Amino acid sequence: MAPLIGAAETSAVLEGPISLLKRKVGAVVETTAFGAVAAIAGLIAVAFFIAAAFVWAEREYGAITACFAFGGAFIVIALIAIVVLIVLRRRREEEIRRQAASLANPANLLYALNISRALGGKQAASLALVGAFLAGLILSKAAPKRDD
Repeated sequence: MAPLIGAAETSAVLEGPISLLKRKVGAVVETTAFGAVAAIAGLIAVAFFIAAAFVWAEREYGAITACFAFGGAFIVIALIAIVVLIVLRRRREEEIRRQAASLANPANLLYALNISRALGGKQAASLALVGAFLAGLILSKAAPKRDD
């Protein structure tokens, strides 16, 4: 019996998805490269603006005062960033605790077990259904809730 699809037809079938994948990968690479160039140029521009402000402050108020002012400003920026990091880490840890608690909830596990028993001897289907149920539970709980 001859194969239903020949090698030429198989390559023609796969050619569309492969070319689509190549275009998507190319777009991601281009976006990443140009985004990196823009970010680097932006950082250099900010550095020049800070240097210009420092030179102005040095001429206006003196070198020591300008150094203290800029040093203090950057310490404040660093402290704000540290506080934000701590708050975000605590929120993330709390969300992980909530997800773990919902998975350990006996009611959720009981639902999955009851579905498994209802299927009876079809163990593979039973396990797949229980796994899908738990995956759905995890995904439904993983969606971040915004407090707007």
